[in-house]
Amino acid sequence: MRTTLVLRAMFGALLMMCGTAFAADQLGRLTVDVTVEGSKTWKRGEEYSNSKISEKYHLMTHVQSSGEPSSVNVKAPDFAQQQMATAAQVQQKLRESQARAGKPVPKAPATQEEYVAQQKKLAEDVQKRQAECKGDMNCLMKLSQDYATQSAMISQPPPAGAAPLASHDDEEEPEEDRYLDYFGYEGCPGEAHIRINNTSEGATADVSGMIPFKHADRADYQGNDLDLKMLCLSANLVYDLKTKKIYSDGIGYPAARGSYYYWDSLHGETLNEEASVPTTSQVWEWVVQNLRVADASGSAKTTLAIAGTEEGPASDGSQTSGEATVNMKWKFEPL
Repeated sequence: MRTTLVLRAMFGALLMMCGTAFAADQLGRLTVDVTVEGSKTWKRGEEYSNSKISEKYHLMTHVQSSGEPSSVNVKAPDFAQQQMATAAQVQQKLRESQARAGKPVPKAPATQEEYVAQQKKLAEDVQKRQAECKGDMNCLMKLSQDYATQSAMISQPPPAGAAPLASHDDEEEPEEDRYLDYFGYEGCPGEAHIRINNTSEGATADVSGMIPFKHADRADYQGNDLDLKMLCLSANLVYDLKTKKIYSDGIGYPAARGSYYYWDSLHGETLNEEASVPTTSQVWEWVVQNLRVADASGSAKTTLAIAGTEEGPASDGSQTSGEATVNMKWKFEPL
């Protein structure tokens, strides 16, 4: 049952990524707002720069669900471990059933090497029996069934230090259908608004002396059609109907475009009003991490060290220090 549900969820994801709508649409809206304020200082000998960081992000996208809840949360942090544990339980039950029926049960491998060796020997035995079938379809079909059963009984060795699995003869209680899978779809009503005002001033060394400079990266960018399309298609999450939590891979944002300005006392001004504007990378790593498991709506705040602070002096003798305060608000609304 669990395997069927997982495959259904994954197949649904594939359909949605291809732009195929579900038969019975159920929409949801995800909104994320992030503000960043900070400063950074760089020094190398007499050279220096003092920077101010000011960034704001507004992102909104819609997602779509079949409206059929599942008992499987494919975005749970321990999803892979859950599936491995379930497979191990299935293998153990099969082994116990074979033993009760008086049929031979292969010794459980203690190491990965033993597991590979048992699977290899089984494959060699099957090849020999396949030749003995001499093309008889009934014989080959029975051989295929026997191989599937015997292969399933050869369990993966448990991790080092793991406790042995207990025997479970009782029927497990059915799991609750509480997870709704939502996927992005083409043409959703998305929004992206990125405002950046990052500035620096300082001085660099030259043969003629110290050269004062000013630098500014600015943007007031709302995304083009391709940006909004990708925002729509890339969004996906799981909504827990019971706890009202979301499980996701976060949300992406388009590369902002705006203006690049540079001035120094030696070369004068340089202005490019169609430039790609850089952002503070550490910020979005934190945002994504907070959205992996979160309440349907909420807020969070942190102070992040700017790149270079943790590493201390660089090989060229430069030093970077700084921090940025990040505020985030988010809301997922089933519609």
